[in-house]
Amino acid sequence: MPGNVRKVLLLIDSATSGVAGAYVDGIWRSLVHRDAVEVAVSHYFPFPYGKRIFFKYSELAAQPFYRLGRARLYVRFAELLTAFARLIAWVIVSRVEVVCYALSSNLWAEYAFLWFLKHVTGVEIYLICHDVVPFVGAGEDLSSMVRTRRRFYLLADRLIVHNDNSIEDLRTVFGIPGDKISRFPFPLYDCRGMGFREIDVLGASPKYRFLFIGHLRQEKGIAVLLEAWARFRQARQDVELVIAGNIPPGCQYDLTAAPERGIRLLTRYLSDEEYVNLIRESDCVVLPYLRGTNSAVVSTVLAARKNLIVSDIPMFKSNPLIPPNSFFVCNDADSLVQRLEYFCGLGQEHQRELDVEVDRLFARYDEVFREQVNAVLDPVSLC
Repeated sequence: MPGNVRKVLLLIDSATSGVAGAYVDGIWRSLVHRDAVEVAVSHYFPFPYGKRIFFKYSELAAQPFYRLGRARLYVRFAELLTAFARLIAWVIVSRVEVVCYALSSNLWAEYAFLWFLKHVTGVEIYLICHDVVPFVGAGEDLSSMVRTRRRFYLLADRLIVHNDNSIEDLRTVFGIPGDKISRFPFPLYDCRGMGFREIDVLGASPKYRFLFIGHLRQEKGIAVLLEAWARFRQARQDVELVIAGNIPPGCQYDLTAAPERGIRLLTRYLSDEEYVNLIRESDCVVLPYLRGTNSAVVSTVLAARKNLIVSDIPMFKSNPLIPPNSFFVCNDADSLVQRLEYFCGLGQEHQRELDVEVDRLFARYDEVFREQVNAVLDPVSLC
């Protein structure tokens, strides 16, 4: 094959505001032939390239527009349809041959957009599948959501996932054959070079600070964290737990005794700046998930050289960045208490050894990531 033969690739990801933009940046920086790659991203994408066509007015980062409440959803849908129209024109004018689309929902508008691109413009459709099995909110039916999601997967020419358990879900839950699935690791999220100001969200503390950060959905394991913390805190008063993130509709937790148990609550929407600085202000981040597909929090935490505790679900077990001493048995409060005690008692020498190990893991991970991304998405390898 001649060296100058390549396909024009359009990478589309609407969920690229702030820290989330590190996903696309990790892929784009790794591609050898970037000159044949176009990028469509959110208006609040934090890097200097890409066409910003998604969600200028309805993004949560677009203060004060996020205070519009339910009206924001209508604005967001109108912005989505406008972006799709612009993208169709872009595909036609630029003679795009492959569209790599980061799937973020089950919306009929997304399916219609992808169907049109494939059957009318004739491009190949590659779908990036972040959450292979969709999360179920209050009042939603999982079986219906799985049926709808399967239509997206069958439409695509290729599905891209980031770990082995996602491949297994595609095969067993959706009946997708293995030869239609490609895999490369989840990009590294290192926020240190993204220009966020260093601010005090909670301020320094003389106590050892544990942090849970993220949406407080039931599958994030908040209940087992609260149970383990109640036992752990009885034996130690020199520790505190921060729980930060919004509580989705339909999720309820008994947090009335939080202050007396050494728990500080920030149960609201967090800006990217707050997110980054909360991790910086913590000593150890706890992710007691019951299930999941991918998590950007892991590399963000480790890049900040903070300790990490995670449950032993397949998503985390397949992540080569996570040190072996970070794991506890999923949904087991006693096992989690043991990890809390371990990191509280970690001396400076052990901490330095852990930092060296993380540096080594990061370097190796980035090398593997670059190789596998180019094997899947390089414009020359697509030919």
